[in-house]
Amino acid sequence: MSTYQYVKNLGFDNVQHYINSESDGTLNKQRLGDMLTFMFFNNWIEIKREDDGNFNYQFGGRDMIKYTTNSNPSKGGQREIVYQKPESRYSKKTDDTNIKKLLIYGSSALKFRSGGWLIDCKDGENGKYLLYKPHMLNQPPISIQFKNIDRLFVLEKNKQKSSNTNPISYVRPEAKDGKTKFKVELYSQIVYYASDEYKRKRFMSSSKFQGALKNGFRFTDDYNKIYK
Repeated sequence: MSTYQYVKNLGFDNVQHYINSESDGTLNKQRLGDMLTFMFFNNWIEIKREDDGNFNYQFGGRDMIKYTTNSNPSKGGQREIVYQKPESRYSKKTDDTNIKKLLIYGSSALKFRSGGWLIDCKDGENGKYLLYKPHMLNQPPISIQFKNIDRLFVLEKNKQKSSNTNPISYVRPEAKDGKTKFKVELYSQIVYYASDEYKRKRFMSSSKFQGALKNGFRFTDDYNKIYK
């Protein structure tokens, strides 16, 4: 499950809007902490900053990055991008109906940024910076200077998983006398009744349960409904 799917399950359609919910659109620490718990569970790592201001990490192309900004950027805002929508095999229109405008963000203070796929780490006139391709592929590459980053998170290319991973299937459990005390809930649904605390913890540490946490699950008697 991606970070987008995570916030969508909470009723939001944008990761940044969900986290940057404080005054002036600054980040909400509680929501950021909840998101980071989810990200770290799904193989994201935080890159620590060295004393010289650089990040001690061997950046690679197609790694995914997310970050929070510090208080350095005094100006944020948006810039308008106008682009020609690609023609499809069904439409060869070349008039204004194929023109679309986008508003994309620049660096601004005390915010969470969804980032994207890393292109390169470069040296510039104002120090090192990261260049990455954002999630909306029609946008041009975006750069962020090291000096404007507060916290940096990376998901290595070889640990990125397909979003098409199938959900786990569970037989819907039946409550029995003596077993209702040690229940296991997942996405507000009871998926298991254990006879004691040891078996409850063993169930929750299983690879199947961990897969359900990441990719959702469904009951075998209601196969069309997926919980995630």
